[in-house]
Parts: sequence; C-alpha cells; structure tokens
Amino acid sequence: MTLRRSAALSFLALAALTVACSEAPQAPVAPEAEVTGISEALRESRDLVIRLSVPAQALEGAGPVLVRIEATNVSTRSVSVPRWFLQDGELEEALFEVTRDGRSLPYEGMHVKRPAPTAEDFLTLAPGGTMHVTVDLQTGFDLSRDGVYGIAYRGQTGIGPTARLVRSAVQPLLLAGRLPKAVEVGEVTPMAGTLTFAGRCSSTQQTQIRASITNATTYATESDGYLAAIMSGTNRYTAWFGTFSTAAQTQMKGQFANIRNAFETKPITVDCGCKKTAYAYVYPGQPYKIWVCKAFWTAPALGTDSKAGTMIHEMSHFTIVAATNDYVYGQAAALNLAATNPTNARKNADNHEYFAENTPFKN
Repeated sequence: MTLRRSAALSFLALAALTVACSEAPQAPVAPEAEVTGISEALRESRDLVIRLSVPAQALEGAGPVLVRIEATNVSTRSVSVPRWFLQDGELEEALFEVTRDGRSLPYEGMHVKRPAPTAEDFLTLAPGGTMHVTVDLQTGFDLSRDGVYGIAYRGQTGIGPTARLVRSAVQPLLLAGRLPKAVEVGEVTPMAGTLTFAGRCSSTQQTQIRASITNATTYATESDGYLAAIMSGTNRYTAWFGTFSTAAQTQMKGQFANIRNAFETKPITVDCGCKKTAYAYVYPGQPYKIWVCKAFWTAPALGTDSKAGTMIHEMSHFTIVAATNDYVYGQAAALNLAATNPTNARKNADNHEYFAENTPFKN
C-alpha cells in the first residue's frame, strides 16, 4: 500500500469517526479493559459540561499532543471539582479514555498519592462559569504510532457520596509522522535487591528512605501472611476490601506477595526531586522508581499515611506488581469504597496501604 493511499484511508476513517461522534455527542470511548481510576458506580453529572478541542483534526510530526478542556457549569448552583481533574500541563490522573484505530490504550502517566482532600483542593465554578485548561496527552498515553485516535475526557465532580461522573464527547484526531518512544541511554540499571537514590537526596533523606523501605517490607510480609491464614471475612479484611470470598482473598494475597517480593528482590530507585505537595508518585509502567514529595517528609515513620505506608501505596501501582488505581484518597473514603464497591477497593492503592498499616488496629 502506498503512503498516499494509506493517508487517504486514514482520513476516511477519521471522517467516519467524526460523523459517529456528531451523531452521538455524549458517547464515551468504549474501553476493552479498565483504563481509568474513575469508578463506574458514579451517577453522571448534569451540572458540568466538558468539551474537548485540539489544534487541528490531523497533526503531523512528533511534537506534543495538546488537548484543550473546556468545563462549563450549566446548572443554577456552584460546582466543585478536584483540582487534579482540571489541571494544566502534565497529566497526573487517568483523565482520558483513548483509542487508536478502535483499540483502547492504557494510561501510562503518573499515579499520585495525595492526602485526603480539603476545601483548598477543589476548584469552584459558579453558575454559568467556564474554565479552560490544556494538557499534553502524550504525558499519559503512548502516542508514538500513527493512526486514528479517539479521545474522551472522563472525570468527576466532588468526592465521596457527592461525587458525580463527568464525560465529554469523543474528539477524533489523526496523528501521522509519529516517532517511536525514545530509549534512555547512559543509565546504569541497578542490581536486583538494591536501593539507589536520585534527585539529590540528602544523607538524612537517604536514612529515612532506607527505614521506610525496611518498614514497608515488614508491612508487606505481615499482610501476605495474614491473608494466607484467614478463612473468612475478618474485621480487618472486610473494612478495607469488602465482602469476603475465596477468590478475592486469593487476589489480595497474590498482590501483597508481589509487593513483598518487589521490596525484597527488585532494584528500587527513590527520587527526592519532587516539589509537589503530595506524598509521592510513580509511573506504573516504569518499575521500580518512586518519586517522594513534600508530604512524605512530614509523615510519621509508621501508622496511618506513614512513610512506610506510602511505599506500599506506590509499589502497588506498578503494572507488574498489583496495577492499582487511585479511586479515592483517605481512610474515610477508603472505608466507604470497601463497603459500597469491593471490586474497586481491591484495586485502590490507599486500601492496600491502610490494610498494611492496620491503624487503628483491626484483627
């Protein structure tokens, strides 16, 4: 097939996708697998309308892929949105469902551990108010191949019981002339079972990180052993993972065994260069590197939202370890998630962390 014919067919596919989107303006991308941390159980919001736009329907070259998000409050009341759902620049959450030639792409951007949200963590849109942000889609998805892409925003308003799902229509986009992902060169791969540092960690920080890894290993080992020993739903299990079943117990034991094995045998790198107010973040497809941020340094060594628990949380995110999401943050929200949606609780990073920390103690 000639390049000209291939391009023509791609434009025809783009045109077909554009027509389909115009006929069903609120239809989301149909994922083949879970690609977002937003709970399917949320009711859809009628208060906030999201529209997407791109510089052109066809982009050529290997540059950034900028998507503009327009959020409009169409209700008669104020609407609050977590800041990380409407943030410029690099993606910090799985805010989009993306397909390439009809196949879903997994989110590969950062997963961030945040404290339980407070009033300062929300943006408020007055009735009739509109705000715009622009994100680079390639900070969260592999856009290194030419093709016809479908892009849909998927976020939420509020947190907890008041949260509502927010979707956009599918935005079609043809990408051509893309380049394969760059391969990092010149880096020395750490040896298995080693801990290395990046981002100019001070000697004090290195000491705290070593202690957090040791304590996290202890947490993971105890959790793995606990899950192997129980035969029914204990207070501790049901609090964090919901309704007990043998299949669910096996799933959780396997995940904690993977977490323990990673701490004991894998080459871990911790980067101290993060300036975010969060605890830490990772890229799930880049094991086993963990960036620790401002909240990490003021966290206790052990217990709720501790340094050791943060390491459990972040290690669980890696795709080859437990592939967890961030459905909710904080103990109260994690307890509610286990009670209302055990399936998501068993894939939520904070639920893993709080089970491992086990404070307050549950037997």
